[in-house]
Amino acid sequence: MSIIVAFSLAIAFSLIYMLQSQSRIAKNQEMAREIASERESLRDRAEELRASRVRFQSYASMLGSGEAIVRVSAAQSLARLADEALLSEDTSLTHDCVSLLCTYLRIPAKVDSDTDWQVREEIVKLIAGHLRDSEAATTWSTFPLDFNGAEFRGGSFASCTFGDLVDFGNTRFSGHFTFDHADFHGVARFSGAHFSGSGINFNRVTFRNYADFEGAFFGGIIIKFFEAKFEDIADFDKVTFASHLVSFSKAFFSHVSFERSIFESGCDVDFSRSTVTGSISFAHADFAGGYLFLRDTQFHEGVRIDFRNPQRWLVEPDVPWGDELPKEDRKLTVLPLDWPPTPTGSRILLPSTFGERLALRVPLGIRNLDDLSLFLGDLDSLYRLCAGEVYSDEVALPLAVSYIATGSLLVELYEQYQPWIVGAGSGGLLGVIGRTLVSGKVEQLATIVPRMKSAYLRAQADVHDARNGKTRKEIEGIQLNIELERVRAEAAEATRLQQQLAPTVTRIRRTAPNLQIVPPRDAPDDSTGG
Repeated sequence: MSIIVAFSLAIAFSLIYMLQSQSRIAKNQEMAREIASERESLRDRAEELRASRVRFQSYASMLGSGEAIVRVSAAQSLARLADEALLSEDTSLTHDCVSLLCTYLRIPAKVDSDTDWQVREEIVKLIAGHLRDSEAATTWSTFPLDFNGAEFRGGSFASCTFGDLVDFGNTRFSGHFTFDHADFHGVARFSGAHFSGSGINFNRVTFRNYADFEGAFFGGIIIKFFEAKFEDIADFDKVTFASHLVSFSKAFFSHVSFERSIFESGCDVDFSRSTVTGSISFAHADFAGGYLFLRDTQFHEGVRIDFRNPQRWLVEPDVPWGDELPKEDRKLTVLPLDWPPTPTGSRILLPSTFGERLALRVPLGIRNLDDLSLFLGDLDSLYRLCAGEVYSDEVALPLAVSYIATGSLLVELYEQYQPWIVGAGSGGLLGVIGRTLVSGKVEQLATIVPRMKSAYLRAQADVHDARNGKTRKEIEGIQLNIELERVRAEAAEATRLQQQLAPTVTRIRRTAPNLQIVPPRDAPDDSTGG
């Protein structure tokens, strides 16, 4: 009887062991299928990334096509690819697409090519359209944007959100361009930008970080910063105000600087009902005839206002305290203490392509032959320097050459300062001497006009070729980086997959040493006859 019981128990234990083994095998097989499926999914993802990079390279090549319609299509395709990459969390590819579109805008435009400008307008619209909803899944607001050296003939970045650094340095804006209601969270760089045309608007723009307009040129008809907010430092140093009107009406400033800026004759700069909470500086500025309206500006207690060492003081700014500073217990700190400030002399600064600035000293009133000699001596030096640049065959021509080549700069300077000649007036001795000497220089310049113009055009062509070459290298560099990233990504993915699967595979083989782990295969094709 005991033998029968023992035998029955042995059979029962054997059955239980077999069932447990089958269960473990089934679980291991299920785990193996899951691992194989995950591996296949990772392979598919890697293939998608490779396909996306191939598409990017194809669109980049199309963007360099000679046909405008092909370039427009390429730009639109790049925008779609960037959106797809964002949705699949491939931010690196999105960055490359956005960077390539910005690079195209930085390439010098083809002269008198309407189709090229149509392509550029389409790219601006594409970029702006991706910056207007910062909460959207496909927003580009979080990426840095580099437009340095680009040219915009009209357009709009209205209501756009710039979440990172945006570089408009050395950019040219013409026609009608608007940034109304834009929001700059990162550094906003407009240093060296050139604004002209019918109207440039920054109405109700918010600059939450450093706003850099150093060395910009404000020309054209009107430039408006109505109700703009500068929450950090606003840098308008060395800016030339030459527009008919630059309006900062109702603007808000924390700390703003206009040091060494030039307020040209005929330009009104309006700060009516604006607010300054920290400091505002016009130190070393050149009040060359422009009208600066500050009377209605609201200065918070403790604000520092600096007008020290102006280069010229031809038209006195309209300030809240009029001709006399407030009393010593005033809530504002106004410099200098002796009002109005004493001009230190004048320097006409002419930008130069060789990195320096030509300086032309102008006396504070031509009252005698010595003053006139100083003024005309500087004109002579300027003439010799420009002529020397041409005859030395160095491609380094200052902007002044373009004026001198027409024989107009010296005449303009003479006519501008002619009223300062005291005595018998422009028809007197000093006026006759000055006009005669200046006319002589103009006649001399007329003999070298053709060479100046040809040298200037050569310089422009060399700059154009250099920028095109740089852009081509940038595109080639982007393509090379893409290929390197692809190889690195594949290697990293293979390593990660091995590390991820190693513990599981080891555990399965320990449990079922004879189990083979292979990826699922497609069903055989009966048409092969196999």
